[in-house]
Amino acid sequence: MGRSFRYSTNKNAPLIDFLCDKFSYMQREQWLGHIRDGYLTLNGEPVTNAEVVLKPNDMMTFDAPRELEPEVDGNFSVLHEDDDVVVLSKSGNLPVSEGGRYSKNTLCAIATAELRAAAQAKTKNVEAPIDAPSSADTTPPPRPPPPPLQLLTVHRLDKETSGVVV
Repeated sequence: MGRSFRYSTNKNAPLIDFLCDKFSYMQREQWLGHIRDGYLTLNGEPVTNAEVVLKPNDMMTFDAPRELEPEVDGNFSVLHEDDDVVVLSKSGNLPVSEGGRYSKNTLCAIATAELRAAAQAKTKNVEAPIDAPSSADTTPPPRPPPPPLQLLTVHRLDKETSGVVV
């Protein structure tokens, strides 16, 4: 799950210059390292030339490994969960959604991964009823996989703020 962004100006500029201007929290050498390591794509293709000139509507995706993001306190608890709503209690030092230097070390990303894993484990552990006949003809069909989980917040709390998020 990388962060995607579209180049939306009419000025043609080298990719590396755009990245350094737009995302100034990383130095030029860091961006060049990310490009060299294959963490950046342009229009779906890996970037091999940092000096490639961007054109309007070019789509970039930066998919850095999680360990390159600043450390966070990933602790949260589920206060309520049903088919429509999830209510979480988050700790401080945990951004709610992606922004700035955070893409994967966020409450939405961490909770989505953990809730998906729990849902998959639940479907794997479902057993046939005890009184079901053992013949192959009457074995119930397997349950379909759960729908993909996507957490979208109704509101947000600052990274440093602990509290409840819907």
